[in-house]
Amino acid sequence: VFAENFVSDYLALLSAFQNLESNPHIFVALPIPIFSELGIQYAGNNPVEGLDLDSYEKTLSGGEGIIRSNIKAQLHDIASSEGLDLIDFFALFEGKPAMTYDGVHPNKEGAKLMAEEAARVLKLRCDGLVVNE
Repeated sequence: VFAENFVSDYLALLSAFQNLESNPHIFVALPIPIFSELGIQYAGNNPVEGLDLDSYEKTLSGGEGIIRSNIKAQLHDIASSEGLDLIDFFALFEGKPAMTYDGVHPNKEGAKLMAEEAARVLKLRCDGLVVNE
């Protein structure tokens, strides 16, 4: 359901920030990939009361597909059309499931990697260099 409204909801969120008196510089960040196999393994080893593993597996696999097939491209398009810088956490984590603790959320090393990438992009922007061409 959320995928149908993703672009309009994201643009509404952007508009709220773009209309602030403080005139913030806005960056669009691509989410990290979902590693559904690791997520299923993590959920199986860390049972949560009421969690149906079959449903969870379908949710993870579906989310992985939506991010890969839709959200990445939509965020690229939004960043481009709105003239916003992009931080590509997806590419940074591609093929690196060990940087997550559950296949979805970054672990300590993954969070450090994300912080370093965000700092790199922010520094490029502060130095007046073009981040995305």
